Amino acid sequence: MKRLGPERLPSVLRYQSLTWLRRLRTRLNPGALVRASALGLDLLGARALAGAASLRCRLDNDHRPDVTRLLQTLPLTTRDGLRSVFLGALAGRHPEHSERLNGGTSTSDELIPVAFYRWSEARDRTASAFARPRFIGHRQPRMPERIDFAAKGDCASVLRDAELAASYGLRAFCIDACLEARDAANGIGVHELVELLDAPELAVRVCVQFAAQDVPAQSANLRHWIKVLRHPRYLELAGTPVVLVDAALADPDEAQRWRTVFSDAGLSPIHLVGVISRSPSDGRTAHGFDGVVAGEPTASPVPPYSLHPVLLDARFQGAVTRYEDEMPCLLRAHDVARGYACVVAGIDSSPVAGSAARICANATPSGYANALRQACASSLRADGRNGLVFIRAWNDWSRGAVIEPDTDTGFAYLEQTRMVLEEFGPVAPDHWSVDPRNIAVVLHLFYADLWPEISDYLACLPVGFRLFVSLDKRAPSGIEQTINAQFPGADIERFENRGRDLLPFITLLDRVRRAGCEYVCKIHSKKSLHRVDGDAWRKDLYDKLLGDRPGARHVLFAMHARPSVGMIGPAGHMVYSDQFRGSNERHINALAHALGFDTTELRFRFAAGTMFWARVDALEPLLALGLDRRSFEEETGQIDGTLAHALERLLPLMVRRAGMSVIDTNQIAGAAEGADDKAGSKPYRWARASRDA
Repeated sequence: MKRLGPERLPSVLRYQSLTWLRRLRTRLNPGALVRASALGLDLLGARALAGAASLRCRLDNDHRPDVTRLLQTLPLTTRDGLRSVFLGALAGRHPEHSERLNGGTSTSDELIPVAFYRWSEARDRTASAFARPRFIGHRQPRMPERIDFAAKGDCASVLRDAELAASYGLRAFCIDACLEARDAANGIGVHELVELLDAPELAVRVCVQFAAQDVPAQSANLRHWIKVLRHPRYLELAGTPVVLVDAALADPDEAQRWRTVFSDAGLSPIHLVGVISRSPSDGRTAHGFDGVVAGEPTASPVPPYSLHPVLLDARFQGAVTRYEDEMPCLLRAHDVARGYACVVAGIDSSPVAGSAARICANATPSGYANALRQACASSLRADGRNGLVFIRAWNDWSRGAVIEPDTDTGFAYLEQTRMVLEEFGPVAPDHWSVDPRNIAVVLHLFYADLWPEISDYLACLPVGFRLFVSLDKRAPSGIEQTINAQFPGADIERFENRGRDLLPFITLLDRVRRAGCEYVCKIHSKKSLHRVDGDAWRKDLYDKLLGDRPGARHVLFAMHARPSVGMIGPAGHMVYSDQFRGSNERHINALAHALGFDTTELRFRFAAGTMFWARVDALEPLLALGLDRRSFEEETGQIDGTLAHALERLLPLMVRRAGMSVIDTNQIAGAAEGADDKAGSKPYRWARASRDA
C-alpha cells in the first residue's frame, strides 16, 4: 500500500469531512451543526472542513450569532479560508433597513442640499459586485436596489435618480465634468450636460465640478460651457452659477486664475467653490474662493483613533475607522473661512482598494442623519454661506458613499435625509388651526387621583377635541361625572385590569377610527411605583406631548405638513429596540412575524412609556392584529415580559407597516431643544438598557 504523503492529506481530510458532515446532518439541527463544526475546526483545522459550505443553506438569522462567535475563536488564516463559506450567514440586512415610506416633503427654502453624483465605469460595477467582507461586521457587497449603476453620459439614469432625489428633499446634483474632449475620463462634456438640462423631466438643478487637470489653460474651452452655466436649470446663488473646482489653497492666486479664465470666456461672475483634500487644520484661508468644501475622504489622512476588528482577510493592511472620528473634520470644513459642510454617508474603498482599503466600520443611516442635522444647523446659522450643504454622495459605490437605495439598507439613507431636512422646514403659521373634531385623546386613567393633573394638560388642546377614557373597574364612583363636567361628551368605559393601557387603547382606538378622527394622542396615568422618580418621568412625558415644548399645535402641524410622519414620540424618551428588548423576546418575535418583520437584528426607536401622538391611519396594523382580552396575560404586577410590554416596543413597526415614519418632538420644525439629543443617542435616564449600545 502506497504511503500517505503530506501533499495528499488535505484532500483526504476534505473527503472525510464531507462524510462526517453527511452523518451529522441526519442527526443534528442547524445550531448543533455550528457547534459541531467549531469542535471539528479546533481538532482538524479549517481546510479539513471545507465541506462546511453545505451549512450555508441550513443557517438562518437565528444562528448568525453562533456563526459569528465561531469565527471569532479561530485563527486569522482559518477565518480567511472560511470567509466565503459563511458569507451568506453573516450577511443579512442592515439593522436600520427601511422600505420606501409615504411620499411628500416639507423642507426649508433656505437650505440647498447638494449631492455629489458619480459616474460608474464597467470596472466599478464589477468591483462592487465582487466585493467581500474584510472583517466581521463589514457590510459588503453593496449593490443598487432598484436603479442600476449610472454609466457615464446615461441621462436616463440621471433623470430617474433626480426624480427620486427631489422627492426626498434634495435640490441639486454636483456632476463631474471635463473641459476638453481628450479629458473625458474625468467626467462628461458640455453636450451631454446640455441634453440633461434640456430634459423637461429633470427634477433637480445641476452644478459641475472640474478636476485639477483642468486648471485654466485656455478660455476657448470654457466658452462652450456658457450654455451650461447660464442654463435656467443650472444651480445658482443670487443669480450667480455655482462652480466647483479642485483646489489646494496653497497658492493665493489659484482662485484668481480660475476667475480670470471664466471672465475671459464670458462667464462672470461665478460662485467659485474650492474642493480641498482633507487635512489637519493649518490656518489656511479660502484665498479668493467664495467657499470651500472637503473632497474625497479616502484620500485624506487617517484619524488618530482606528479600530481593530476581527479580520476575515489575512492580507488586510488597510485602516478601519469610526464614523464619529471621520465626520467632525468634514463638518468643520478644516476651519477654513467660508467653509461649507460636507456630510459623507460612508467610507469604504474596499471594492477598488481591496486589502489596502480605508473603511469606516460603523457608518449607519442614523449616524449620517446626526451629521446632516449638524451640517444643516451650521449652514443656517453661518453668515454668507447661502444654505449650501453638500452630501457625499448619491452613488459613489466604489468608495462606500451612497445614499440612493441599496440592497443592504434599502431606503434608510433617503428616509433619514428627508426626516432631517423636514426638521428645518416651515413652522406652524400663526393663522393655522386644525379642526378639533379631528383630534382624539385616548386616556387610560388607572390612577383616578391623577385626573386633576391630567385635566390641566388636556385644557391646552383646542376646545371640542374628542376624549376617550378607560377606567379601572374598581375606580371611585363618580369619576365619570367629574370627567364629563370638564369635558362634556367624553366617551368613558370601565375595564378590568388586564393588558395594562394597551388593551383598553386597542378597544377605544377602533371607536376613534369610526368617529372619523385623523389624529390621536395616547396617554395614561403613569406612576411607575417601582421607581422613586416615577412622578418626574410622567410629568416630563406630559410636558413633551401636551405642554408648550413644542406644544400640541406644532405637533399636529408637523403631521399635517409631513405626509410621511405617522407617529411623534416625546423627545428624550425614544429608545432603541436593540438596547431595550427586556424579557419580551417571545412576544416580540411573534408579533413582528405577524407584521412581516424579522426583529433578530432590526433596530428602531420606540416611545418608552407608551405615550405619543399618531395618525389614526398609521395604527391600522395594530387593529388588524385582532388582539383581544384573551391575548393578554392576567395582571400580577409584572414590570416586563408581557404582551403589553412587547406592544410598547413594536408600535413603531406597525407605523412602518402603514408606510410612515416615527420621529420625536425635537424633530419638529422650530423645536426649541438643541440637536444633540435628537437621535436618542444619550443614555436613557428613566430605565436601564438590557443591552449596551
